Amino acid sequence: MNEYPVKTGKWGPFFEDVPGWSDTQINAITYAQFLMNHPELDPEWKEHVRSILDWAYKNLGNDTWAKYGVTAINEQTFYKVPGNSHTSRQACAELQYAALTGDNSRVEGAIRQLNWATYMVSDQGWNRYPQDDIWITDGYGDYVRHYLRAMAANPELAPAESHILSSTSGLKTVDYYNGKDCYNINYVAADPKGKEVIRLKCRPASVTVEKGSYKSDIPEGQNDTEGDYWQWFDCKNGGYIVLNRKFATNIEIFGSF
Repeated sequence: MNEYPVKTGKWGPFFEDVPGWSDTQINAITYAQFLMNHPELDPEWKEHVRSILDWAYKNLGNDTWAKYGVTAINEQTFYKVPGNSHTSRQACAELQYAALTGDNSRVEGAIRQLNWATYMVSDQGWNRYPQDDIWITDGYGDYVRHYLRAMAANPELAPAESHILSSTSGLKTVDYYNGKDCYNINYVAADPKGKEVIRLKCRPASVTVEKGSYKSDIPEGQNDTEGDYWQWFDCKNGGYIVLNRKFATNIEIFGSF
């Protein structure tokens, strides 16, 4: 992949209704997301991801809404029509890149892209291309995932409610309680090692792990902390924690306000 499409920009076709060659945004950006999720596979992932994101702007960027500060993204080189799912995919990838690298130069544009794409959904919930018809996979599958991933990459965008935004592990069960003066989240992860990003109304009073018949506190710590630990990050309203698990599966988070 790094030897050919990353260098040549020949990302190839994806959609079954296009019989010939066409370079598609979904192929390019999905690979960029793969590299960001598995940076250990490519020592030059930052440069490669940036070049892929830039390729999409150069070859598929649509300036129809430039007066609003939005660069929409066309679906593919054969069918240069802006898509809400493709534009929101570009946005969530940009936000993930910013979160991983600290380069925030594209964050504002990405948020504008997310806002723009919401205008493609009617009051009845119909999700369609701005100049075309409804596409089921694009509108009701891909589109929704892009917003979930965007909020996980930039939790400030998520509602100031107590919810898990992302996990590197499958979650067997999740139970939420959001009361007037407190919240409680209980969940069970499939894997003992993993990481969750969790939006919270306020800093938690306790983060505990259940081991058999007893509970123990998970400490607040830093990246060099041994064992399980969590870190708190402020938002304009509330904040979020990043919980790094090395041995824990049964987690309880409690906070009061």
